[in-house]
Amino acid sequence: MVVMQALFELQAVLADSKSTAEQIEEKVAAVREARRKARIEFEEAEKDLLLLLTLDQVAVLTELGYLD
Repeated sequence: MVVMQALFELQAVLADSKSTAEQIEEKVAAVREARRKARIEFEEAEKDLLLLLTLDQVAVLTELGYLD
């Protein structure tokens, strides 16, 4: 949700003709930071999940593209 909010705020700034380059840079940085945090959270959740799965389950989920 944080990524989506950051994207909406970036779109709003881009739609406003009065926005400055500094405002746009700030919103782009916010999107990048939100994505970075989401990626870290995802990787942590994936590690936790791997602790709960059997080797066969890992193989199936990897084959289906859910795990790397």
